[in-house]
Amino acid sequence: MHIEHIFPFEWVPRDADIVLYGLGTVGRLYLHQIRLTKWCNVIAASDSSEENRRQFDWPGLNIVHPKEINNYGPGAYFVVAVEAIDAVNAIYRFLLEQGVPSDRIVNFNQRNGLFPFKVREHTSEEPLYFALKCRGGLGDHIVVSVIYERLIQLYPDLIFDIYGKRAFSEAVFGGKKGIRRFLAEEELAEYRDTYDAILDLDHFVGIDYCDFEYVKEQSDPIYQLLLASKRDPFVLGVPEHEGRYLAVLELARLVSTDRYGMLGHRGLWSLSPSMVQLPLDEKYEAVFQEYHLKRFFTFSCESDRTMRKAQNGQVKEWPIEYYQELVAKLKCRYPDCRMVQLGNSDMEEVKGADLYIKGQSLELIKYFLKNSLLHISSEGGLVHMATALGTTCAVLFGPTPVDYYGYPENINISSGVCKGCFYASPTWHVSCLLGDKQPRCMYCLKPDHVLAKISAFMDKS
Repeated sequence: MHIEHIFPFEWVPRDADIVLYGLGTVGRLYLHQIRLTKWCNVIAASDSSEENRRQFDWPGLNIVHPKEINNYGPGAYFVVAVEAIDAVNAIYRFLLEQGVPSDRIVNFNQRNGLFPFKVREHTSEEPLYFALKCRGGLGDHIVVSVIYERLIQLYPDLIFDIYGKRAFSEAVFGGKKGIRRFLAEEELAEYRDTYDAILDLDHFVGIDYCDFEYVKEQSDPIYQLLLASKRDPFVLGVPEHEGRYLAVLELARLVSTDRYGMLGHRGLWSLSPSMVQLPLDEKYEAVFQEYHLKRFFTFSCESDRTMRKAQNGQVKEWPIEYYQELVAKLKCRYPDCRMVQLGNSDMEEVKGADLYIKGQSLELIKYFLKNSLLHISSEGGLVHMATALGTTCAVLFGPTPVDYYGYPENINISSGVCKGCFYASPTWHVSCLLGDKQPRCMYCLKPDHVLAKISAFMDKS
């Protein structure tokens, strides 16, 4: 049973009188538990929906209009039997307006500190304040930045706090209009009552909280987007467990869309990769120029550290010896081009590369990617970054699905032997599902095949 389906026994004293607000699934489950345990006395029940009040069938239950519920005090506890946090807080405000004491209003979200939610007090000229929660690695931060771009188009005065890995957040959102500060997700509890909306940006637009009434006053287009996103039947049907991302991929396949299409609720937000606008810090351009590079390729052998949970890296990483072979053959075919390896401070250096850029700021990495003839890597954050900066990538796909993560302007390469096991198990990214110590999806993708694809691109350039 989910936590929201367990009656809040810890905040309702035994034998207390209660008024139940909410006659949906949760309300019915609470009534069953009360009847079995005889924990408290339900003296009245209500719901904002007239249809719910009319159709709810429970022997002996006194169902009243919401504006009548405070007639059943004093001393009663008002249990809000509703799941959605924004709806819970709307009911909380309504009950306060009806004269119900705040310490008599109970909801299961007290267990996780989300209730009661203090609504931000507004002045007549204040803009909207949103929190954006960015999950995952660098690539995920880049993809979900299009939500920011759409919101700032619709409401140019909107103020944002960005929650995520700071280095990634600053690289993607730094210096942009309306960005107030960058915070770690664990800091949200301290500031959560300062926002008009809190959006959880994963593969959909999740709405952790929204003061819909105030958002509607300030921007009806944003209100309509958030409301439609919240009610999206596709999202409501996606499970909250390990199978979540498999369900996301299957939905994407059924409606023939990609990562951006799913994030935008299949056209609702009108998103596209072209909306990504990565800021460039001009002071790093001078640093880049000190390397005196003219024609060069960039490549990266490693994945985002946020996903590295195994000593040997991720399944999707191409073998280091394959990179060495490819580097040697590219230098032979294009002797006027230098090979530049990008990576973390502890990256394994590929023999034959002309330059190793290790552990440098992402602001400097942007200039290498932007000026590169071609970036070569398995699917990951630097691919998203290079593509956003206008550089074509040769992308080596294995477990991550090309149709979902691939950009059409890139050279998307897979072996065809085995592919697409993305989230098929909890450890898909660090352990081959077939038990291969050398995952066949990547080891069957030979350097000569990659070289042929790159050469075809270069010959056309």
